[in-house]
Amino acid sequence: MSEADQKLFQSSYNAISQWAERRIRSILDTLRERLQHLYGERFRGLYVFGSYARPDAGIELSENSDLDVALILSDFQNRYDEIQRFGDITYDLSLEHGLVISVIPIREVDFRERETNFIRVISQYGIPVK
Repeated sequence: MSEADQKLFQSSYNAISQWAERRIRSILDTLRERLQHLYGERFRGLYVFGSYARPDAGIELSENSDLDVALILSDFQNRYDEIQRFGDITYDLSLEHGLVISVIPIREVDFRERETNFIRVISQYGIPVK
């Protein structure tokens, strides 16, 4: 990423962080807490990606846009089993906040090694949930 792009990204990151603070912070805090409790030592982190992570999200984001989150886990056997495992958490939060929450589990090693274009985009442009 060029220096100009890095500056633009940082500026956008700051703006979206402030906007997200108002719109989705409590959802992300609860999601992180519940997933950490569910996974314990296997939990490695969450990253917001998609429409909420776009630099223009605060300006152009539709009220109906879903919240895309990558769940980084130390390891797992089957993505669909993990989606079932945390499905009640995302379902309950989605209903409570009137916002569709889509969580995609990713193995830590795949995230670090940027195995696919999808993971490369998340690792480069996703916003870590802290």
